[in-house]
Amino acid sequence: MQGVKLNALVLSLILIIPFSTFVLGILNRFGIYPFYVYGANPSFLATLGNINWYVGFLGIFVPLGIGLSYGKKFFSLKGSLTNLYVVTGLVALFLQGSDSAALVVIGTYGIMLYMSFGKRKSFQRFMAQAALLGFSMELTKILMELFGRSYNYEEGIILMVCDMHIGLIVMAAAFFVYRVSRLFEEINVSFIGKFYRRALVVLGIVAAVSSIIIVIMADGYFGNGRGIIWQISVDIFKGLSSWQKLFGVGQDCFYVYAYNHSVWAESLLNVLNGNRLTNAHCELLTILIERGMIGILTYGVLIISVIHGLIKTFDTSDSSKKEHAAMICALPITSYLFNCSVSFSTVTSTPYLFILLGIALFVSRAQERE
Repeated sequence: MQGVKLNALVLSLILIIPFSTFVLGILNRFGIYPFYVYGANPSFLATLGNINWYVGFLGIFVPLGIGLSYGKKFFSLKGSLTNLYVVTGLVALFLQGSDSAALVVIGTYGIMLYMSFGKRKSFQRFMAQAALLGFSMELTKILMELFGRSYNYEEGIILMVCDMHIGLIVMAAAFFVYRVSRLFEEINVSFIGKFYRRALVVLGIVAAVSSIIIVIMADGYFGNGRGIIWQISVDIFKGLSSWQKLFGVGQDCFYVYAYNHSVWAESLLNVLNGNRLTNAHCELLTILIERGMIGILTYGVLIISVIHGLIKTFDTSDSSKKEHAAMICALPITSYLFNCSVSFSTVTSTPYLFILLGIALFVSRAQERE
């Protein structure tokens, strides 16, 4: 018992740091700086510098908090504290200014919904988290109304959604579906989780295919030049030798290889107005060029096998603690994958991914040993 209390204390102390970063990011977005920062301006975040670094950080620690909240009694002391952490993190995520926040939300709640369809009680927990999401969206709208004049980014996808009071709709829908689920539970209506999962997979495939079509039709002109960067990166890969296509040009050698070839160098410099690019702004493309098809294959197998193991653990375990542990690991890992599709590896997120992968393997194998 003492060890459990100690672990809870250590975890609480660790989470104070990201929580403080959430609060600081929110304040900075409205031009409020609790302490002096040289060069501060309305678009400055006194947190982790580059906005992609900050989103990557949020993409790990916000889903981690959601996973922790998922297994807590909603109105208990621990539940209330984790809910406060989640709401603060979500508001920081919505306000940070990058549209990739939408990918973090989709990845987090998508995998949580898929896993929750395995059991009725789990689905009801998901509805509670959906209500928190809606509340956070509405709180973001209120903050924008109160302090919007100081805000620098008002046209993002997430903020546009929040501005339409979608948060209220999400809260109302979550409460309604939760009550219907409880009613069905009382009258012994069977829970067809497998059907819901299949429907969600089909919906996900349709969304993915539609996104790819939109990207192709946009002809590269979207995402601050990301589309064009991706096109150039694909051309770079096509131009590699057979050996390089298999094993890549070397870890962290995207920049060296691309700018040592005049055609690619000129194209990248034109797109970025003279700035230098060290990666493809899509981690999978970067891995493909730097580590080749072997590298991307092994990376994909690792991630997919870990997520599959977590889902299997969640479905087959009779222990609520193991289910909770599986959910805690699955959310930030999936969130990272969604965000890295338009971003890159950073010290504020990637190391935590591999730590979580190690913990996830331990959780999955502990279930297999029993």
